[in-house]
Amino acid sequence: MRPFIRNFLALSAAAAAAATGTTAATAATYEKDNRPCLAEVCIGDGLEPLNALQWEAAVSPTSGREKTTVGKRKIVRGDLSRASGSFRGEVEPIIAYLVDGRFDGDTLPHLAKVTAACTTHALQGHFKSASGLPTQVDIVLTPGTGPTDRQRWTVVRILRVIPPAATPEEAKAVKAALDERYAKWRLGKRAPGAIGSYVGANNSKGFRFELSEYNSSKEGQRLKEHPACGGAAATGKARLN
Repeated sequence: MRPFIRNFLALSAAAAAAATGTTAATAATYEKDNRPCLAEVCIGDGLEPLNALQWEAAVSPTSGREKTTVGKRKIVRGDLSRASGSFRGEVEPIIAYLVDGRFDGDTLPHLAKVTAACTTHALQGHFKSASGLPTQVDIVLTPGTGPTDRQRWTVVRILRVIPPAATPEEAKAVKAALDERYAKWRLGKRAPGAIGSYVGANNSKGFRFELSEYNSSKEGQRLKEHPACGGAAATGKARLN
């Protein structure tokens, strides 16, 4: 059995023991406000917890094989119109990130000054766990309870990939451990009061699982109702200069 798989299953066993009350620990490590978590980040988190992570430099999706980082790519005229059409606040320092749908550690301080989104969107960031597991986090600006409330950057999707197991038995054990950990949020079998969803499956790249909570079709209309986006008492425009 691979060392990583052995360690993962040992940790999962400890979490299971905690959940049954056999130790002083609790299962809360993977839950916050009824939403699912990794050890590092939770669905529903805002910007502050993200500052504690080591983010990989964001790569522009338009860079091709060159893998140009977003911070170094050239800003073109179309970027200005796309950013101003979708976002409000101090967008100029991170126009390329907003247009490319990416974020990293350099972006986080500026995101707090982007105060509203008028269209559905998502920014994607990547980090590796302490054991080297590649992890993707998607954040969006979510509406408040009222149309004039300030929008809030929120973690709405987390993807993690565990490397392929050496044997089919190990692959089944990893899936079973994660299915148990996130049983409360299993898609189609969500427990009462649970917020968000979990889905996971083995494939050629390993075990890929996703935690999420977002309804883009529903949120899109609510974003437009913000005053800065033309809703009631419309005010404010993107600051591009």
